[in-house]
Amino acid sequence: IKHGGKHSGSSQKNKKRYKVCDGPPLGNIGCGILYQATDMKKNNSVMILQTPLKDMKIEIYQDELYLYSRIKNQNISRLYNYFLDSNSMSLILEYFSETT
Repeated sequence: IKHGGKHSGSSQKNKKRYKVCDGPPLGNIGCGILYQATDMKKNNSVMILQTPLKDMKIEIYQDELYLYSRIKNQNISRLYNYFLDSNSMSLILEYFSETT
């Protein structure tokens, strides 16, 4: 994720890098729905948090997304990337299971 620049990974090619796993979502949290997915390029599990945009403007959140992507704490899922479409923002997060 680049600071102060365009959002990272907005191309269709990069979106196809992630495949949502079959089965129910991992959870429905206050700001959206959390899914387990596979990063097809790295062949590992990630989580995708899909949040409706409604009247949100992504420019408001770019600094926060940049800072969040820099956090390295074992108790917080890392933000790898994010994507936008006309209705929602999808955050690509480090996967952790309930036993982690």
